[in-house]
Amino acid sequence: MINNKIKSPSDDIDLKDLLSGLWSDKKLISFITLLFVFLGYIYSLTLNKSVELESKITITEPAKEYFSDFSIFLKDAQILFHEEVFLKNFRINILSLDNLQRFIDQNNEISEFKALLLERQTNAKKYFIDKIYRGSKKIDEETSLTNSYYLNYSEILDGNKFLDEYIIYSKNIAMSNFKDQIRYQINNIILLYEQNLEIALNINLSNPLIQSLDGKLQSSLLDEPANIYFQGALVLQKRISHLKILLKRLDGKFYYDPILDSSAVVGSNTKNLIMYPFYGLLIGFIISLIMSLFRVIK
Repeated sequence: MINNKIKSPSDDIDLKDLLSGLWSDKKLISFITLLFVFLGYIYSLTLNKSVELESKITITEPAKEYFSDFSIFLKDAQILFHEEVFLKNFRINILSLDNLQRFIDQNNEISEFKALLLERQTNAKKYFIDKIYRGSKKIDEETSLTNSYYLNYSEILDGNKFLDEYIIYSKNIAMSNFKDQIRYQINNIILLYEQNLEIALNINLSNPLIQSLDGKLQSSLLDEPANIYFQGALVLQKRISHLKILLKRLDGKFYYDPILDSSAVVGSNTKNLIMYPFYGLLIGFIISLIMSLFRVIK
């Protein structure tokens, strides 16, 4: 036998009754919604509220003449060193996170930023990953390329001063390495010349020995590495003297200001913390609406 169920009018939910039921629960809906708004606000307070700023600095390379006193003499002394090595090391130092970590460790003027790192249980090397990078642009067709570097950082840090000082710090490190390499090579060539000077003095060879071809004197010297002492004691003494003068000049200061345009803020990235109370508003309203609908339907 087929059982035909007759649907009573009470089984249908009238839209008017539904809205009336929701309105009667307006206090409950308001309470739950406001509760979630409050929870969203409390959660936003636990987040890092610092604004992320971005600073840009433009540096310039030293003129070629800056290294001319070294390159001319070192080429004559068969020392292979070029200013490109210094510039390469300089650029590497700027982007090195290890170098940046050392700069921050020795910097006593950024205690608040160090406290921030301590609060976040991190270090500068991890904090600045992907936050320091290089760009470039051409100012003039007849001039060399100038390089721009960018740094993202928390507003708690005086980023412009920090970036200016960091560029100078990186330049000083690169210059110190440059001097050490030059000094090492000069000392080696001095040692070589002194050894050959001793030979020249022992054989009483004061003046350069001119090589003779077909019985004719030629202007070229016998100055291959194995026969450096053929240059004679007088020439070798002069060469040694010049190299020692060069060593003293290395101990002096080199004036090279790498900063073409000082650091300036070019952008910011503020975290929109108001979105969390807004999320709380939406979630609270939806939950309270579902609860109210369940009460009305039941």
